[in-house]
Amino acid sequence: MRVLNISVTSIIITMLSITPAGATEASNKINWSVTPYIWATETKFDLKAQGTPIGEDKITFDDLLDTTDASFQIVVEAGREGGHWSAFVDATYLDTSDKYTGQLFRIETDSEQWFVDAAIAWWPWSEAGGFNVFAGARYTDLDDAFDVDIMAADERLPVAEFGAQRDFLDALLGARYRIDLSQHFSISTRADYGFGD
Repeated sequence: MRVLNISVTSIIITMLSITPAGATEASNKINWSVTPYIWATETKFDLKAQGTPIGEDKITFDDLLDTTDASFQIVVEAGREGGHWSAFVDATYLDTSDKYTGQLFRIETDSEQWFVDAAIAWWPWSEAGGFNVFAGARYTDLDDAFDVDIMAADERLPVAEFGAQRDFLDALLGARYRIDLSQHFSISTRADYGFGD
């Protein structure tokens, strides 16, 4: 079983922008940004097993907040000042866990997830215009563990413990729009679509 299609809409808040001091000519100046951000998402996904659709669902930001143990998100991007092209790497790490206890059984889950996007962006009206489209690749690594116990007379009897590690490499297409609030702060929106592997 695997996630075939993922479409994500997120709000990104830029925290820090760093430009190297070595560039002198404005036309050739390379702008760098290092951006930690908050990934406030609603994710819709389709599941298929050996090509057969088996379900679809969505995960809201509230769902993530309830189950997240650790998380970080960061983007590193570089491009020429006033230019129409840039390149970026966007990394997201999530460690989530959850448990359900009923009268007959208890289920505990733990999931560690990496999403790494690498892409080239094109800015039709240069970087100052705020809008860009991008294409690249997304690497996804999912490491899940499940523990199932039967509850009997206040005692937990282990039934099953299993896990799955999967990784995928998908093509990535998307668009972003950035609103600059000041020299070092901005608000960005992003929509993308991953498909392939």
